Amino acid sequence: MLSLGFEREDDAIRQAVQDAFTKDKIILAAASNSSSIIPKKRVSYPARIQGQVLSIRSATGQNVRSDASPKPSDGDDNFMILGEGIEAAWPLDLNEDHPTRYVSGSSFATPVAAGIASLVLEFSIQRGKRGPNVPKESAGTLWTYRGIRKIFRYMSAVDDQSVNIDCSMIYPWKLFDADGDYEVYGLEIKRLMKSA
Repeated sequence: MLSLGFEREDDAIRQAVQDAFTKDKIILAAASNSSSIIPKKRVSYPARIQGQVLSIRSATGQNVRSDASPKPSDGDDNFMILGEGIEAAWPLDLNEDHPTRYVSGSSFATPVAAGIASLVLEFSIQRGKRGPNVPKESAGTLWTYRGIRKIFRYMSAVDDQSVNIDCSMIYPWKLFDADGDYEVYGLEIKRLMKSA
């Protein structure tokens, strides 16, 4: 998870991303926070490395892309998740002796998305009545860029076509709803991994 971004590409970062991707590591990176200052600003680097990095934008609590987050990019999934008004731990000496402060931006949305991905991965290794919640052959795909990308796409599918969302808002309850059970979630993940 990379809560950072640069305007220019960097050979060392590109190589690190390539090495991690080759080892099936899942990389999420902050898209940018500069669009309110520079409206045509593109997605930051390394979030713009399509096919290897999941680019994460910030959204409001009303499922609208934050003003500071970049507009959708062609060929990208354009994922977004809550990134405004997040209460975060903060060093006391940098925050007038308060242990938390409210923060916003894609650098804070990215850890939220990484947390959701982590919960899905943790669920996959937990044991249900009949063994692991997600069979080993499906878990192998799930624990990759392709697998989490497929999960995020599933979580961000909009059922109501009248909703005007320009980026793909991640809704965790699309997979883990209150009425389902672990076996159903595991079967759904298995089904999704077959087409990942």
